[in-house]
This record gives sequence, C-alpha cells and structure tokens, in this order.
Amino acid sequence: MLQMGPAFLHRPLPGLASFSLARVWEWFVEGLAIAAPKPLREAGWRPAYRLIRRNPPADDAPPLMIERSLLGEARLAPRRVESEAALPLAIELAANDVFETRVDLPAAARVALREAIAHRLESFSPLPASDVDFAIGRVAPSRAGRLDVQVAIIRKRTIGELLQSPQGPRIELVGAEADERGSFRYVFHMSARAGSNGGRALFRAIAIAAAASICAVGASVQLDRRIEAITAHEAALIAALREEKDLARFLAEPPATPPSMRSFDRIAEDLTRLSMDLPDGVWLEEISITPEGAAARGYARQGLQWPNGIAATTTPSDRPGIDAVAFRCLKEDAP
Repeated sequence: MLQMGPAFLHRPLPGLASFSLARVWEWFVEGLAIAAPKPLREAGWRPAYRLIRRNPPADDAPPLMIERSLLGEARLAPRRVESEAALPLAIELAANDVFETRVDLPAAARVALREAIAHRLESFSPLPASDVDFAIGRVAPSRAGRLDVQVAIIRKRTIGELLQSPQGPRIELVGAEADERGSFRYVFHMSARAGSNGGRALFRAIAIAAAASICAVGASVQLDRRIEAITAHEAALIAALREEKDLARFLAEPPATPPSMRSFDRIAEDLTRLSMDLPDGVWLEEISITPEGAAARGYARQGLQWPNGIAATTTPSDRPGIDAVAFRCLKEDAP
C-alpha cells in the first residue's frame, strides 16, 4: 500500500474510546521525537526533577537529577547544587515496596486497559484491592488476540506516607525502576503540575515549530534543486531545437559556396566515387571533404592494392595484419 508523508504518521492512532486532543497531541509529539534527528531530540536539556531513591545507593553513587529536552526526552545527570532547592522531587521506590506480576488480557482490553486491570485486581493482588494501587508497565501481544501486561502493585499507605512527609508538597512523581534515561517503568503518582501541558506544551510547541521549519527548509532546498534540474533540461532542449532549426535553415538555404570550395553536387560525386573505388578490407573511421577531394582515415588489411584515383598513406598499427591508413580521392583533373 502506498504511504504518503513522513513515516512516523503511519503509526496507529490513539484508540477511539480514549480519543482526545491531548492524546492526539502526545501521539504527534511522540512521533516527531521518533522522526526528528538526534540533535533536535536532545536540544534544550533543562533540570526537571531531583531524583530520590528509597533503595540505599552505593557509597560512591553521585546524587542525580532528571533532565528533559524540548521534545520530552529524559536523561539522568549529576545533581547541581544551585538548582537543587527549586526542583520538584521524583521518588524511586525500593524493590521491596513493589510487587510485580503479569496479567493476560484480551487484545480488546487495550482501549480501557486500566479499567480491565482494576476489575481483575482482586484475583492477582496479594492484598485486598482497597489497600493497594497499581501501575501498568510494558504491554505487548502475547499470542493471537491476547495481551501480556506487566503490572506493579504497591500499598496505598506507602504513597500516603510519602505525600504527607515534609517533602510531600514538592513530590510530583512516584515510580519504580528508573532506567538510565530517567524514565520510570511504573508510575504510581503524578501530580497535576507534572501531568499538565503548561510550560511543557509551550516548549514542545516551539520544538515542533523548529522541526517544521527545518522540514520546510529541507523541502525548499529539494524543490530548488528540482527546479534547477528542470531549468537545465529545458535549456538543453532549447539549445537542441535551435541547432535543429539552424541545420534545417542551412539545408533549405545553403550559403554561397566560396570559390575555393566545391559545390554540393561535386561533394556527392566524390563520396560516391570513394565508396565505389575502395577495395575490400577497408574500415573507415572518419570522412572529410576538402577542396582537393574526399579524404578519409581508418584501417586496412596489409598489402592492399589501391586504385589510381586514391592516394593512400599506410602506417603499421598495433593490430596484427592491419595497417592504419589515411587516403583521399583525387579530383578527376588532378595529375
């Protein structure tokens, strides 16, 4: 099937059951981040969160923060003291705070995945469903018509204790298993500020405008090159037509022949006589007409006898049994 436009636009659209402008916006920005070159995806790094790990860090592990680019790319970076006080907090839960499991669901549950898992939470949670919260991780097809969903479960009390601590007002993200890019595999809590489109939407809009400008410049360059190629082709066609026109005019109205040149009729006679007088075993490469008669050059077998009307000059060639030859057909009145 023919696909038009950027490749990232051919990804599946958000499900109709959860269709919204916000989802479409996220889908477009995600696709743009996929299609954009790496320097653009990683432009504009800025501190986003101070990372606090409930797992005991190694003694030599430096304190970290999470940085984000204009297009939402994340990475871990050494914490800078000057920005530490103003940064919101991202909490990475300890491994013993989280219970992980896998749930097999029908593929149709993808459009309302959280509701489907909540409906079955009691069947796979080690604690009563009213006492726990859950987060969804990787979702992948397992077999025909089924989904393999990774789910993490945590006590609600753990989240409550974090949010009620002295640092609670600054906590915007609570998750588990942060990777080297600073992205949580499971997110249990996200504040309204962290999930809002405020400043982030502005940065992304600027990034999208910059990417669109780059695409427009690239398209303009390609269009200019195409126009140049078409213009050059048209110029070549016009030049060829002019040559054809000049040739037609020359044949229709031949210029006056100078006294030293032979008439066209005599030229035709010379060519006819040359073709008739040449012996077998001659290969012509070039024929020219001079005031003295028709002249030619090429190759001939060694030992050929030339007619009286042809003055031939032979020289050895690099081909066995073949000589290079230059000859001319003398005028009939030539001595």
